Amino acid sequence: MTGAAGSDDVGAVVEILVVDDDEGARSTLLDILDLAGLSASAVASAGEALAAWDVATPQLAIVDYRLPDSTGLELAARLKDADPDLPVIVLTGNASLETAVAAVGQVDEYLTKPVAAARLLRSVRAGLEQRRLRCENRDLLGRLREANLTLEARVRVRTEELHADRERLAEAQRIARIGSWEWDIEAQRLTCSPELRRLYGVDAGREVTSYEDLFTHLPVDDGARITDVVLEAVARGEPFTVETCVTVPGDHPRWLQVQGRIQVDEDGRAVHLVGTAQDVTERKLSEKALAHQALHDALTGLPNRVLLVDRLEQALVGAARIDGKVAVLFLDIDRFKLINDSRGHAAGDKLILGVAERLRATVRPADTVARFGGDEFVVVCQDIGTLSEAIAVADRIAAALREPFRVTGEEMFLTVSAGIAISGPDPSSEALLRNADAAMYRAKEQGRARCEFFDETMQTEATARLELQTALNWAVQRDEMRVFYQPLVDVASGHAVGVEALVRWDHPERGIVSPESFILLAEETGLIVPIGSSVLHEAARDHRQWREVFPQGLFTISVNLSAHQLRHPGLLDQVRAVLDQYGLQASSLCLELTETALLQDLDRHIGVLMALRSLGVRLALDDFGTGYSSLTYLKQFPVDIVKIDRSFVNGLGVDHYDSTIVRGLVELAHALQLVVVAEGIERPDQWEQLRRLGCDLAQGYLFSPPVPAGVLLDRLAVRPRWDDGTCGRRPDLDGRPVVPAAIGSV
Repeated sequence: MTGAAGSDDVGAVVEILVVDDDEGARSTLLDILDLAGLSASAVASAGEALAAWDVATPQLAIVDYRLPDSTGLELAARLKDADPDLPVIVLTGNASLETAVAAVGQVDEYLTKPVAAARLLRSVRAGLEQRRLRCENRDLLGRLREANLTLEARVRVRTEELHADRERLAEAQRIARIGSWEWDIEAQRLTCSPELRRLYGVDAGREVTSYEDLFTHLPVDDGARITDVVLEAVARGEPFTVETCVTVPGDHPRWLQVQGRIQVDEDGRAVHLVGTAQDVTERKLSEKALAHQALHDALTGLPNRVLLVDRLEQALVGAARIDGKVAVLFLDIDRFKLINDSRGHAAGDKLILGVAERLRATVRPADTVARFGGDEFVVVCQDIGTLSEAIAVADRIAAALREPFRVTGEEMFLTVSAGIAISGPDPSSEALLRNADAAMYRAKEQGRARCEFFDETMQTEATARLELQTALNWAVQRDEMRVFYQPLVDVASGHAVGVEALVRWDHPERGIVSPESFILLAEETGLIVPIGSSVLHEAARDHRQWREVFPQGLFTISVNLSAHQLRHPGLLDQVRAVLDQYGLQASSLCLELTETALLQDLDRHIGVLMALRSLGVRLALDDFGTGYSSLTYLKQFPVDIVKIDRSFVNGLGVDHYDSTIVRGLVELAHALQLVVVAEGIERPDQWEQLRRLGCDLAQGYLFSPPVPAGVLLDRLAVRPRWDDGTCGRRPDLDGRPVVPAAIGSV
C-alpha cells in the first residue's frame, strides 16, 4: 500500500483500504478516491485485508458486505478489535433490515450499492475526521492525566521542599549570621527571626515587639541614629542601610549591617518595613587590617612612607600653632647590601627587625619611627627646640645601634649614616624629607657612620646634581661624548708607544667638560655602560690612524673599564666584536681598571679578567698604590701593567718618601714581571727620576695633555721622541718610535 498527500478538506496523509471481491467495484472505488486526492489500496478478500493490515495500518476501511471468505461485518469486527478508532464503511448490494440492524454498533457507515460518489466521499471524510477527533481526544485525555499526576507529584515535592526550606533558611541564617525582620508600621510591631535575636544579644525569653527592644546592647548614640534613619526611610519610601556595633557582656564586639526596604499598599502608603541584619565583623576586621597594611611596613609594622608623610604633616600643623619646630632624621644602614649578599635576605630581614625594635625603644613616645624603604628609616621628632636636641636624638640612636645584633647565631655590628633637617618658617613635609635625605647622603660621602645637618649648600648641590643627571642623559642620547688621547712614552727611549683614550663631554653650552665633573654620576646612574661602550668603539676606530702613522712595532691604545662595565654580562662579547669589527690586534688593546672596581666582587671579576686575557687583550691596574689591599691582592689580579698613581709621582725629586715609595712599587711590579707606568708627569726632574728608578712608561702633561686624535697626531709628527735634553725644547725630528722591551715582553 502506498500513501499520498490528502485533499484540502482533510489536510493530512491518509491510507484507505478497499475490500471487495468484485474487480469492477474495486476499480470504481479506487478511481473515486484517487480523484478526490485520497490515497487508497484494494484487496479481494478478508484474508488479504488482514494480511495487508499487518504490513500497514490504514486510516479507514471500505468493506463489501459479501466476501468470499467472510462477511463484511465479521471483517469489520476483527479490524476494530485491532484498532478501535478505525472507521469502517460497509457496502452492500442487497440491503435488508436484519443486516442493517446487525451493522449498528459494529461499523461507522452502512451504504447500499450502487452508492453515489459524493455520498461515498462524504462518508469517507466524515470517518477520517471522526478518527482524527478520537485520536486527539484520547491523546488529550492522556496528557491531562499525566499533567494531573505530575502536578500532584510537584505539589507533594514542593510541600516537602517548603518545609525543608524553612529549616534550611533558619540554618542558613545561622551559618551566614543573617537575621531577618519585618516591621508593621500601622501596628507598630516587630517580627524577627531567631538569628536576629541572637545577633542583637537578646535573651531567649525576652519578648521583642519593637525595634527599640533590640537596642539594649547598642551605644546610645547608635540607637538614636538608627531611629532617625528608619524614620527618614519611611518618609521618603526609600531603602536604607546602616551599620552598628553590638557589645554583649562577655563577648567580642559584633558589627551588624542592617538593610531595609519599604512595602506599600495599593494607595502607595508605607505599611511594612522588611529587611535583614548581617554580622559583618569579619569584614570590618579585614578592612581594618587592610587599612593597617596600607599604612604600615609589612616586615617591621612601622609606619610606611604614606603614614609617615601624614604624621609629619600633622606634626608641622601642631608645631605651627605653638611656634615650635619639627626635626626629621633620615637614617640609612651602612653597607647593608653586604649583609644580604653574605648572609642572605632572611638574615637581612632579621637585622631590619632588630633595628626597628631599637629605634622604637630609643625615641620619645610622641616621636614617629617609620621605615622609608629598604634599609632606610625616618624619625619625626616633634617639639624640637634646638639643633642640639635633634643631634642628641641622633646620638642616642647611633649608640643603641652600635650594640651588636645577634642574627642566625652570630653577632653582627652595624653603623648608620644620618641626616637631620629642621622645619623653617615655611615648612613642608616634602621639603623636610628631601633635605634630611640630602644630609644623609652627605654623611655617606663624608665616610659613613656620621650625622650631617642640612644646609642650603646641600640643596644647591642636589639641584645641580639633578640638572647634571638630566643633561648627562641627554648627552648620551645626543652622542655628545668625545674621546681625547694622551700619549704613553717609553722612559728608556723617549718614544711614544701608545695612547690612553679619555672621555670628554662636549657640552653644547659649557664646551669641553672634564670627566671629574660627571664620571661619578655616570657610575651611579649606570650611564657609564653606554659611555664606556662608545669610547671603546671610537678608540678602536681611531687606532687605524695610529697604525698608519706608526707602522713599525706595536702601538697600544688603553681604554678605561668601570665596575659597571666589568659586571655587564655582554662585556666579553662586546670586546671580541670590537676587535673583529675594526681589525684591531688584541695585544694592541689595553683595558684599565681600578683596584676599587675589582674588589667590589673579586672572585667574579677575576674570572672576567681571565676571559679577557684569553682573547689576548692586555690588562692594567690603574691608581696602583692607593688601595689598602694593593699588595695583598696584586698577585691574584691577572694584570700585565700597573700604573703608579700621580699622588706618589708628584713628590719625585722633591719628597724623599715619595721617591722611596715609587722605587718600592717599581721593584715590586718588576719582581712580579709587570710593566710599570707612572702617571702625572709634569716636570723634567720627575722624568729623570723615573729613568733612574727603571720605570717603563710615563704619561702626563710634560708630553701632552689629553687632546683629540688629530691634534695628538700632529704633535707626534713634530715630536715623536722625548728625552731629558729635548723636553721643553725643539724636538728631534729624526727620531722614530720604537716598541720598548717591557711592552713587547708582556
